Amino acid sequence: MKNRIGVFGSALNPPTNGHVDAIEQALCFVDQVLVVPSYSHAFGKEMKPFNVRVNLAKAAFEQFGDRVIVSDIERSLYKGGPVYTCDLLPEIQKIHSDSIIAFICGPDNLLGFSHFKNSADVLERFQILSVTERKAVRSTLVRSNIQNGKTINNLVPQSIIKTVQDVYNEKTT
Repeated sequence: MKNRIGVFGSALNPPTNGHVDAIEQALCFVDQVLVVPSYSHAFGKEMKPFNVRVNLAKAAFEQFGDRVIVSDIERSLYKGGPVYTCDLLPEIQKIHSDSIIAFICGPDNLLGFSHFKNSADVLERFQILSVTERKAVRSTLVRSNIQNGKTINNLVPQSIIKTVQDVYNEKTT
C-alpha cells in the first residue's frame, strides 16, 4: 500500500488554530502532511520573512510529531516570481515517488481552484483533499488583533502566542 502525503500550502502569516484544524482533518485521510509555507505567494500577499514563518509553523505543528513535516521546498523553487501549486506538486512527487500526493484545500481555495495556474493539469495528476472550515480563524484576524492590542490567545496555538505577538508587533514585513 502506498503512503499518502497531503500537501498543505499556505502563507502561514502567522499559523493559526484554523490551520491546525485543517491539518487535523487531513490526517484522518493521509499518512503524513507536508506543510509548505509560501516563499513567493501567487496572489502577491505581503508576508513576514520566509524563515520566520517556517519557524513559526514548525513550533505551531510540532504537536503532531513526525506526521506533520514543515518543508522549505518553495525556497528552492523560487525563480524570481510566484511559486505555483502546479510547480510545487510535481517536485514533491519527484521526492516522494512511491507515494500518493494529495493537495489539501480549504473551502476558499477549493471554490477558486479553477483560477489556480494550470488547475486542470493539477486535477488530472494529483488528488484534492477538501477540508472544511470548522474554525474560522484567519491570519488577517490575528494580525489585526495584535495591531489593535486585542488578545490572540484562542486564535493561534499556545506554543507560539508570545513569538507571534513579538514578530507581528515589529514594524517590518
